[in-house]
Amino acid sequence: MFQLWDLESGSLVRNFATETAALAAVLRMLALYGSVAVDPLGLEETLADGTPRQIAEGQVLARLAWDNVPAAERPIGRSSPPVPGAIRLIEHPRQRSLAQEEVARLRATLAILDVEHAHLPESTRQMMRRRLQEQLDQLGAALATTAKLPA
Repeated sequence: MFQLWDLESGSLVRNFATETAALAAVLRMLALYGSVAVDPLGLEETLADGTPRQIAEGQVLARLAWDNVPAAERPIGRSSPPVPGAIRLIEHPRQRSLAQEEVARLRATLAILDVEHAHLPESTRQMMRRRLQEQLDQLGAALATTAKLPA
């Protein structure tokens, strides 16, 4: 049995029968919320004798999930997991368009977070809201900085 934990609140997020299923859930969180949503998570396995064995947490867990999922099943357009806290310069018009689409996606995700993830503890949803807002702020700053660059 595998358990995904919210390490900040100490709450069990969900049990999984296999490590593959747990890592697939982590990958879905990466796709929906970016890597910051995985920061407070930890994955452990309960061994046959009942002893817990920590597998990974935070960004190590994100990388493990990414590396254990076939490339064809990864989020479209990504060859590596999202990098936390990355404010990137958006110079090309296509990059700007993709950043604007990402802003729209993040806003939509924020709007439905409580409905889609009602099964999670409130503290986890608060953390997800906070981190989604941080991503929105970072993208907004990158877009604003880019708009001020000389052509």
